[in-house]
Amino acid sequence: MEAAAIQSELDEAAARHGAQLYGKHPHRFHLQMVVDKMCEIGADRDEVIAAAWHDAMEDAGVTRDEIAQRHGPRVATLVWSVSGEGKNRRERSQSIVNKLTEHPEGITLKLADRYCNLLQSLRDGRGDLARMYLNEVPLFEPLFARGNAALYGQYRELRATAR
Repeated sequence: MEAAAIQSELDEAAARHGAQLYGKHPHRFHLQMVVDKMCEIGADRDEVIAAAWHDAMEDAGVTRDEIAQRHGPRVATLVWSVSGEGKNRRERSQSIVNKLTEHPEGITLKLADRYCNLLQSLRDGRGDLARMYLNEVPLFEPLFARGNAALYGQYRELRATAR
């Protein structure tokens, strides 16, 4: 996927997040991190687009149908599979695990998202967030082990340094 097309997707997805922040950064910062990680591991076009939009359903009110109309059913399913539903974090995380169990194609996208979340929480000195992500390892680990092998190795190394 060409850099200009990627940036266009990031612009559109970030606009849907409005003034939302990712820690102390505009939300686009996180979207860019996840897109970059997916590009680094050789993700295909749909996976890169899904990376740009991965938080849109959960955090910006974009619907699965909107994403499907714009990018097709595969991208919509990838984004949906990493979007939590529920009243609290535990329910939302479990819903993601359930979706990824049924739609394992989204595992690497969620792994990239989690890698970037943990990395940035450590960079920003947010030990509270790092601990939250580390506490969820038992829930996600069986799925993450089935994701992209290179990224899973990076994630395990990062986790080891975070403990």
